[in-house]
Amino acid sequence: MTEISNPHDKFFKATFGRLDVAADFLAHYLPPEVAAVLDLSALELTKDSFVDAELQEHFSDLLYRGRMKRGGAAYVYLLFEHKSAPEELVAFQLLRYKARIWEPLARGKVKKLPPIIPLVIYHGQRPWRIPRNFGALIEWDGSEETLRKYVDEFEHLLLDLSAFSDAEIVGAALLCVTLLIMKHAFDNDLIKRLPEIARLLPRGDKSALEYFVTVIRYVSAVSRPLSVSEFERLKEQLPKEMEGIMETMASAWIKEGMQKGLRQGRQEGRQEGRQEGRQEAGVELTLRMLQRQIGEVNARTQASIRKLSFEQLAELSEALLDFNSPKDLTAWLRAHAGKG
Repeated sequence: MTEISNPHDKFFKATFGRLDVAADFLAHYLPPEVAAVLDLSALELTKDSFVDAELQEHFSDLLYRGRMKRGGAAYVYLLFEHKSAPEELVAFQLLRYKARIWEPLARGKVKKLPPIIPLVIYHGQRPWRIPRNFGALIEWDGSEETLRKYVDEFEHLLLDLSAFSDAEIVGAALLCVTLLIMKHAFDNDLIKRLPEIARLLPRGDKSALEYFVTVIRYVSAVSRPLSVSEFERLKEQLPKEMEGIMETMASAWIKEGMQKGLRQGRQEGRQEGRQEGRQEAGVELTLRMLQRQIGEVNARTQASIRKLSFEQLAELSEALLDFNSPKDLTAWLRAHAGKG
């Protein structure tokens, strides 16, 4: 599958690519009569994607292969629409994608094709009011009663997160966090919700805490990047066991930010103010991390750090995680000062 940079796609696949989350989601959000005939413990994630390249900016998909409780094969196809308004022709797109899923199976000379259960996940700002059957896309011109039997309905399931209150979102912790983040992805105050959402994660579960880093990256991509002060406030409100993960993440962000700022600064050329602003933000976060790592940094040393180049700040953000005392910082500055 071609890697695409869309943050919605990455978040969707990082979350629903976990079979425990997928099974939990299907158990809660498939119609009960549908979930009852499926063996959700037997799900397998395929490597295939069926969304056309030109639509990958607005749609992501995952296909699960499973079994019915009576033994027959079955597929569940999740299509995530990450547009702010519903797509009018989604039923037609689903028809095409289902045909692509069935095609290789038909070439294998099976006698019967397995059922495919299509479920669209939508988190746009406008409610979904589009009919969920393929026949609604046809212009009947007054002949519907005569011709409808020749057009298959191909109805799809829909999870419109905009129609749910926060209290109505159910499931295990990771699923609830995921759906809440998706539901509020276009909210202006999403960053302010992060501490509240983080408290839903189970304590002591390292994978769950690490998953929250994925959440923060997604929020920063679809909303706006966290400022230095917001990042620090968020750390103060999170459980103590997340402190190490957040420090590691902060270090990675400094390096990414410095590298990005350096590239943009070179490209912008005349926009010195923007470059200085990025460097100042990087300096402040580096000083905060140093204070946590080795204690107070004196004014003379701070002045030396402020003179570092973008590249040197990125290097320092990595090196400081190995510092044990102010002497390590002094030695590093002596070795690197004047090289920028």
